[in-house]
Amino acid sequence: MRRESGSARTGSPPSSSPGRPASSASTAAPANSSRPVFTSATARDGRRVRFLHNWSWDEVSVPVPAAVRDVLSETAYAEAVPLGPWDVKVLQDEVS
Repeated sequence: MRRESGSARTGSPPSSSPGRPASSASTAAPANSSRPVFTSATARDGRRVRFLHNWSWDEVSVPVPAAVRDVLSETAYAEAVPLGPWDVKVLQDEVS
């Protein structure tokens, strides 16, 4: 499906199978989907920023090495971070 909006176009990629939604390709989990995955970076102020992903249908609790704060909800976590199914959290180390 494609829609025109001024000079820009939006749409979804074509599906290899007409009966299969194109969005199903974007929800495929990585091979190690049985456990949460994280990546991290260092912010300009020197604190670690962690991106925590749960690529499963199960709720999980992930232990953290130090106190962190969810940058979107402002929730602080001291020992573990709960993740819902297919959840993502962006966490930053707490300032001591």
